[in-house]
Amino acid sequence: MFMRRTNRLLVQGDGMRLPFHDNRFDCVISSEVIEHIPEENGHHLDECTRVLKPGGTLVIGTPDYSRWEWNVLEWAYKRVKPNAYGDEHVTFYTFDSLSEALKDRGYAILDHGYVGRGELIFKARKPAAEAKPVPAADAAPDTAVPQPEGNAGSAAQM
Repeated sequence: MFMRRTNRLLVQGDGMRLPFHDNRFDCVISSEVIEHIPEENGHHLDECTRVLKPGGTLVIGTPDYSRWEWNVLEWAYKRVKPNAYGDEHVTFYTFDSLSEALKDRGYAILDHGYVGRGELIFKARKPAAEAKPVPAADAAPDTAVPQPEGNAGSAAQM
């Protein structure tokens, strides 16, 4: 309630169906969300990708379940606070599985780090939009690409 009174721009939404248009944001931050989504299977990543502009930055944080530090911390937390969030984590990413999921979506991993040696945070860049080729007849004279001699109309190989 406090945030609604102090920030008129606050939006509450579903991480699997974000209430924003495609390619809307330069940066998307998803912190401590993905591990709470049942049967996530990459759908939250797809939604973050959908609302992120081409070339935009995604910052995503989740526990790394391949790290013993996180597993010990979560085990201890369940003992100290048995009615807290300890059983609410239902999606279990690791460094390898999350980096693979990001790369499968075309992201370039820019950086990663850990909080407390167990909380994984990635910084990744969404691929820039592919430039659509301009047909030679429509190109401005100073931007026309010269064709190799003797091979007019065929593409040059690199």
